Amino acid sequence: MDIISRKEAKQKNLKRYFTGKPCLRNHIAERLVSTKSCVECNKIHEKKYYSNPHGKSKRAEKDKRYKNNNSEKIRERDRKRSKTPEYKARAKEYNQRDYVKEKEEYIT
Repeated sequence: MDIISRKEAKQKNLKRYFTGKPCLRNHIAERLVSTKSCVECNKIHEKKYYSNPHGKSKRAEKDKRYKNNNSEKIRERDRKRSKTPEYKARAKEYNQRDYVKEKEEYIT
């Protein structure tokens, strides 16, 4: 990683910058331009927050809002993905599994 100041990162419209100096918890990692906070510390905080019931409900609400506001974008992305060779190969492999075949027989 190249060492860059926050000021330079702002001028270049970057979201992250790297100082090469450790944060308060001794992580030598990138920092966010918006808050000056360490990316590693943010990951730890998010993992802890979203593992408790309150955080899980907040995440579910956020996901639901995103899906409602971006349904067309999501559909278009899924349409493109379903046409890729990797997706088709994975789907074919999945459909060959015994429990999937049993499920299909049960439905029909």
